[in-house]
Amino acid sequence: NGFVVPGKAAGFLYKTDSSLALIENLVAAPGLSREERNVAVDAIVAAVIQRARELGFQLLLGYTVLDVVVERAKRFGFMHVTQGFHLVALPLAPIDQA
Repeated sequence: NGFVVPGKAAGFLYKTDSSLALIENLVAAPGLSREERNVAVDAIVAAVIQRARELGFQLLLGYTVLDVVVERAKRFGFMHVTQGFHLVALPLAPIDQA
């Protein structure tokens, strides 16, 4: 599933045959102001999260090497899982505590 803010940003929800999905390939148009970029990319992230929930996924994973992407992910409730090559995860449903 792809999501687009025309002329500003795009991103994708990659579905799997399991309970997890991936958020990937977030891009923003060059030349946008920082504020325009943030609004557009935030809208894409929110749309991906909403669609993943609608489809019943329980975990949404993303990865990046950019600290700024990790900070955006945290604002949306993702957990920062690893350092260096950053992995972030957002539980979309309660995780069973064993």
